Amino acid sequence: MNQTLYWIPRVFAIMFTLVVTLFVFDIEQFSWGALFMHLTPTIAVLIALLIAWKQEMIGGIIFIILGIVYIVMAWGDTPWLSFLAMSGPAFVIGILFLISKSSQSMAAPMTAPTMDQAPPTPQPEQPVEPQNVDSQDSV
Repeated sequence: MNQTLYWIPRVFAIMFTLVVTLFVFDIEQFSWGALFMHLTPTIAVLIALLIAWKQEMIGGIIFIILGIVYIVMAWGDTPWLSFLAMSGPAFVIGILFLISKSSQSMAAPMTAPTMDQAPPTPQPEQPVEPQNVDSQDSV
């Protein structure tokens, strides 16, 4: 179950990155500036994915912020369906990353260490026995 919760947000984020990348084909007349402008959302989502891959809590928050940023920037210009199509997956991915992180932190204290994981117990030191010195050998 933990492996599933680990991989679902990552796979969804990769698929969302690929969908956002499709907006490159919306360029009417090619120019490098237009290409960069259409790839900016992809770069933002890709950076969020790279951060979320290692820091799930921070990455989840970043994905939620990306969803909010899209709503703020597109407010009044687009229909509600586009908010659902663009911000919805970002919110879902962010929430999945947060759930994944919380399930890992909840599962960690419940696992008991096995014999392989237990630290080695210190061995008591053996007392050093004094050597007997025979007085007859000194002649």
